[in-house]
Amino acid sequence: RSIEPDELDPSERVLVLQAWERQQAWVMAQTQFALLAVAGPEPTPANGAEESQWAQDDWSRDEVAAALGLSGQAAGKRIHVARVLNRCLPATAAYLNAGAISWRHVLALVDECAGLPDAAISTVEANVIERAPAQTVPQFTRSVRRAVISCASVHAELAGAVRGGLHDPA
Repeated sequence: RSIEPDELDPSERVLVLQAWERQQAWVMAQTQFALLAVAGPEPTPANGAEESQWAQDDWSRDEVAAALGLSGQAAGKRIHVARVLNRCLPATAAYLNAGAISWRHVLALVDECAGLPDAAISTVEANVIERAPAQTVPQFTRSVRRAVISCASVHAELAGAVRGGLHDPA
């Protein structure tokens, strides 16, 4: 028998709603594993040729697009997010799998970290993920932006120190 929210008292209705949201997050986590099974954790070169690598990735994107009724661009984005989660956001993937954060939290993190190297993405995650379950998506997005700016300034300082630190005037 299914749960009929109309038959529940108001506080129970809220609990059912929360349970469905956690379930939806878990489903999205499982979807990421399935996407990786189709597309692979990284583009896979076939026969060692770079052109074949792109052909394989195009095939995966087209398969995902057809299977899910998405545009090629949307399928490519989904594959990209799955790969980033797998490669450098293990805590985020775990939080999603536990239903502690929403899919929108994941998208905010990946989008705000676009263009950063994997190590920096992992650093940003470490600085924001523990607070994420208690934050709305806009609050989380602001936290991620602050962490990205902080991470970028640390990397800039390190790069400056490496360039300037080689010549110690003392």
